[in-house]
Amino acid sequence: MDKRKAPTTNKELLEALDELLQQPEPRTPDEVNAVLIEAGYDPEEIVAKIKAEVERGLEESPLNWRNRNRELETEKKQLANFVPDANQPRKKLLEAIEAALRNLALKNPQLAMVHHRNFESATDEDLASLLADIYYLGASEDNSKGNITNEE
Repeated sequence: MDKRKAPTTNKELLEALDELLQQPEPRTPDEVNAVLIEAGYDPEEIVAKIKAEVERGLEESPLNWRNRNRELETEKKQLANFVPDANQPRKKLLEAIEAALRNLALKNPQLAMVHHRNFESATDEDLASLLADIYYLGASEDNSKGNITNEE
């Protein structure tokens, strides 16, 4: 078994690639193993590495339903933290909304602009719900930094 040296120039790399493509394809697992062994690789080690990489990829994939479910559960818990009391005095709710909007405007001015409106016709429940939405949007902006807070 002769050990090949790695190509060091583009020309050598292209020649090695051409040689590889000229070889007949292995047809059976034994032929594949023989080619790998001849090239200096341990087929079982390669299989183990590939399996480990595939499993790691599945574990980390946002498309994996288990991961997505964990993310949704985390978001539900975070949203539960942002439920202001509608029984607070209206003035306190309005002050909290204004403070939350100022905070959100620092993170994402466009998002904050959407929530500026006349609050006089809104019920206290609507104000509490709006405040929860603004808290959640602010936390979502912080989420990439891991700073989920409800300090308003």
